[in-house]
Amino acid sequence: MAMQVRYDLLDCNHSFFESVMKLVGMMETGMVKGGEGLVPHLFQFLVLLASDQSKLVTIPQVIWLNQVILRCFTGYICFTGHTKM
Repeated sequence: MAMQVRYDLLDCNHSFFESVMKLVGMMETGMVKGGEGLVPHLFQFLVLLASDQSKLVTIPQVIWLNQVILRCFTGYICFTGHTKM
């Protein structure tokens, strides 16, 4: 039996979500070393959050965020303009 808990009831100030978004920004700028291991967990959290009633993030936004993160770890040019090697 899986428990379903509404995210907005657990974190009414959305501080955890804001921390995750800051982490995504840090990953995009290359400030997080070895962040590749976090990508699956971030993606899973965002997908679960998108299916929650809180509506903090939508599935298209999750896909876009995932593309941003993956682009930074695969050698493409990130939105910061720096090329990752």
